[in-house]
Amino acid sequence: MNKDQLIAAARSFEIKPGEIPAFPILVEACRQADGSLKWAVRQRTQWCLSKSGEWDFEPIPSARTNQWLTDHRWNDRKDAIKAAQECTP
Repeated sequence: MNKDQLIAAARSFEIKPGEIPAFPILVEACRQADGSLKWAVRQRTQWCLSKSGEWDFEPIPSARTNQWLTDHRWNDRKDAIKAAQECTP
């Protein structure tokens, strides 16, 4: 299965990362404090892709600053999926 194939699972999409199926990359819908919906690109449940293409540890919700959220959440699902596809091997 190549990196462009997506599997819909509730409100998340799994990007198959080639040879590393034990560590799927997920694009997940995240409800924000104001009720809006944004998208996160996650791997191993604790790592989150930033808009600069870096994988960062995702702190617990109460420890996430507004700047961290701005750097690690996409407004558009298609942009999050594109970022996830670009970071896969």
